[in-house]
Amino acid sequence: MARFGRSFVQAATQPQYAEGLFTAAQQIAGAPRRRRQEEEQQKRVGMLRDMGAVERADYMASIAKTPQELMQATAAKDEAMRQSAITSLRGLEAARQAAGTTEEKQRIEEIMGRVAVQAGIDPVSIAGRTQEEELRELRLEEVRANQKKRLQTERSKSVVAAWTAMSEKDRVKFKNQLPVDDQLLIDNAELQDLERQKRVEEIEAWRVSKDAPLPVTSVETIIDNLTDGDVKSALEAELAAVVEQLPAEGQQYSYAGQRAKIASQIKQLNDKAFRATVAEDSARIADERFDQSTIRQVEADIATYRPTKAQVEAKAAELEEAADAGKMYVFRDGKKPEDFEIAAEKELIKEYEERQRKRLNLLVPSYERPEAAEETTAVAPKAAIEALRKDPSKAEQFKQKYGYLPKFIQE
Repeated sequence: MARFGRSFVQAATQPQYAEGLFTAAQQIAGAPRRRRQEEEQQKRVGMLRDMGAVERADYMASIAKTPQELMQATAAKDEAMRQSAITSLRGLEAARQAAGTTEEKQRIEEIMGRVAVQAGIDPVSIAGRTQEEELRELRLEEVRANQKKRLQTERSKSVVAAWTAMSEKDRVKFKNQLPVDDQLLIDNAELQDLERQKRVEEIEAWRVSKDAPLPVTSVETIIDNLTDGDVKSALEAELAAVVEQLPAEGQQYSYAGQRAKIASQIKQLNDKAFRATVAEDSARIADERFDQSTIRQVEADIATYRPTKAQVEAKAAELEEAADAGKMYVFRDGKKPEDFEIAAEKELIKEYEERQRKRLNLLVPSYERPEAAEETTAVAPKAAIEALRKDPSKAEQFKQKYGYLPKFIQE
């Protein structure tokens, strides 16, 4: 024991040993502080891990101690916001494409335009997407409608062509087996066939009698009424070739039987003109039926359309917000929220009708909208608004006519 004490005293008196004892004492004293620092660091890392990119950038900016650290945090925040906006745009685009109505698509498109600014994307590249898609869909529908119309037209022409090739007995049986619409096609063909038979009688009368009038004129008339340019030109050329064979006035035929031969050629032309006429008539009737069916369907859609409750509420909120902000000339004048819903429903119906009318004009170019009764709307024409702005003394007349007063008059 005495030996150990002497060794300890001897070692303690050495400088190296004293320095080691001091370092150990420092380490022991600093251990709690280091543990606190480690705990705080772990806590900070966990907190940063739970933060979003923008929150993390804000936090780093709040603890920045140098201008360089602050600039780095600011740049990180800008990039995080841009990436977040790009991600939002992807989600919004998916929502826009999945939206069930054009109104909803356009509303999402407007939101996308605002988000695009944050993403550093030109909002012009987003504006009009819904309208372009609607136009493409309309064009596609037009192509489909025209294709369907062509198929129906060819079928109608085939039905009539089959009927014309049959005997009288088979024609009656064939017609009775057809649907009502096809029977109407045959009715028209039967009328044309009666005209054909009259021309045949004229031709036969001319063939056997020199005193009978030349039947070329009646055949020429039926050919002239054709609308298919190629068919019409071909038949006119054939008729001209027949007419060239006729002897001049006062002269005789070149050989015996020439008159009968010319009559036979005119009869063949008459049959060709008849078949061409009923083919064109059947095509025209099929087109008219298709167009009328399209018109009835679209008109029925317009008459029965009613927007959903969610659509009305969203539109009403837009109208009310616009009225409060003074951005639109919509009525306010102490109206209740339900009044905005009424106006919203009317506007949604009007927008739907305009789109359907546009679609109808594309599918049926010959369509003409019937005159509609004039209706009083909740929004006055811009010209009336400007006139009232120049002469506020006409406010009462304006209110009686349009049912409200603009915000600048109320103020």
